[in-house]
Amino acid sequence: MSRIWGRGLVSVAMLGVLTVAAWAGIPPLSFAPTVDVELGPSGCTTGVDCSEGAVAVVAGDFNDDGKLDIATANNGSDDATVLLGDGQGGLTVEATLPAGVAPSAIASGNLDANTVIDLVVANETDSTISVYLGNGDGTFDAPTTYAMGLSPESVVLADFDGDTMLDVATADLFGESVSVRLGNGDGTFGDIVTTAVSGGPLGMAVGRLNNDANEDLVVSRLRNRYFLDRERLAKLVNDSGLHGSSHRCSPVGADRKLDRLCIRSWDCVCGPERAPLVDCNGGSGSER
Repeated sequence: MSRIWGRGLVSVAMLGVLTVAAWAGIPPLSFAPTVDVELGPSGCTTGVDCSEGAVAVVAGDFNDDGKLDIATANNGSDDATVLLGDGQGGLTVEATLPAGVAPSAIASGNLDANTVIDLVVANETDSTISVYLGNGDGTFDAPTTYAMGLSPESVVLADFDGDTMLDVATADLFGESVSVRLGNGDGTFGDIVTTAVSGGPLGMAVGRLNNDANEDLVVSRLRNRYFLDRERLAKLVNDSGLHGSSHRCSPVGADRKLDRLCIRSWDCVCGPERAPLVDCNGGSGSER
C-alpha cells in the first residue's frame, strides 16, 4: 500500500475527508446525498491539524449511547480518528489517537471483558499494532504497541482458541505470513505465532467455514508480487528517464508528496536486502 498524503474523498481516494454516503439507505438500492466530514477540528488545515489518508474505517458504538460511531485509520498522519454519530447520519470528531507509522487497517471489539468497545490499528511501516482500550465515553486510553509480521495490511479480531477472549490476527504483506496473538481477556495479548502465506497476503476475513466451532481465516494475496530487487529498481529508474538532478530522490519524510519514481512507495522495499524507501521531489515527469 502506498503512503498516502493530502486531502480528498474517502469513498474515491481514501484521503483526508470521510464521505458518509448516507449510510441510511433509501430502497431500492439508492442512497441519500453524501456528507463530507473533515478528519480534524472544525476548520482544520490539511497537513497541519487535519488527519490525512484515511485508508480504513470501522463502525461501533464507542460512547454507549445506542448510536453508531466511526473510527478511521489514517495512513498519512500516523493516527486514528474517532467520530461520534448523532443517530441521524451526522458525525462529529471526538478524538485523534496517535498510532504507529503508516496505519493500514482498523478493527473493533471488546478486548477486556467489559461492555466497552476497544480499537486495534495495524501499522504497515513499523510492523506493529496499536491497541486502544475504550473508556465508554468515546475516548480511549493511550495505545499499547505489539510487534507483528512485516508490513501488516489488514487486521481482524476473533476468538481463535475457543476461550471466549478476542484474539488478533494480521495479514503481513512483506512478511508473507499471517500473525496471531492470543488475547488474555484484559486488553493485553500473548506471544506472536506466525503462519507462512506466500504471494503477498493483503486482505483478510474471519468466519466459520466448515460448520465446526472454530473460527477460520480467509486471506487474499497479491499473487503477482510487486517487490523490486535492487537490479530491477535500477532498471526502472534508467528506463523511466526520471533519474538526474531534476528528479533527485531523498529519504521518505523529506517532503509530504506521493512518490514519482516508484509505482507505489512500498514497491521500493525490495527483495531480501530491502532497498530503502525513496520519495522523489521536484521535476515535472509523469508519475509512474
